[in-house]
Amino acid sequence: MQIKTATTTGTFDWIYAGDEAFDPELFSADELSMALLSGDSARWQKMLKPEAKPAVWRLRHLGGKARMYLRDLAMTGERVLSTAFWDAVSLSLSGVTGLYGPAGPIKLKQRAQHAECKAPCLSDADMEMLAQIDDGALVISLGNAIFERMAGADVEEDSAQGK
Repeated sequence: MQIKTATTTGTFDWIYAGDEAFDPELFSADELSMALLSGDSARWQKMLKPEAKPAVWRLRHLGGKARMYLRDLAMTGERVLSTAFWDAVSLSLSGVTGLYGPAGPIKLKQRAQHAECKAPCLSDADMEMLAQIDDGALVISLGNAIFERMAGADVEEDSAQGK
């Protein structure tokens, strides 16, 4: 779930509702999702396990060729969701805090450019690692948040242009 921001440029923070820091015994998934969507950190912080902090995912708003590539990919209908979500995460994710592996904090690496749209993206190794979290549910949730944000930006652009 994303933390609300007032802009459709730059970056925004997102928190995964499936993060192990949340206590599923105390709150339903729907209650947690609504709390995260509200953008009210005091509301969702009550749902954390004692002394736990969720990972905060930093995503950048996509524009230009990356945005056009993802829109086209989502419209093809063939390899839509899995590839589109994978590429959206690879292109949009710029960092994460609070994600730990056996060797300590995990740092994500940017590869030179995406093969299709030539925009900066995550390394294949990082994407493979992220795909293992919750059997791919994290990548799907991140990808969905990115596409929702892109759709919101499209609506804002249309409104600004009087459409």
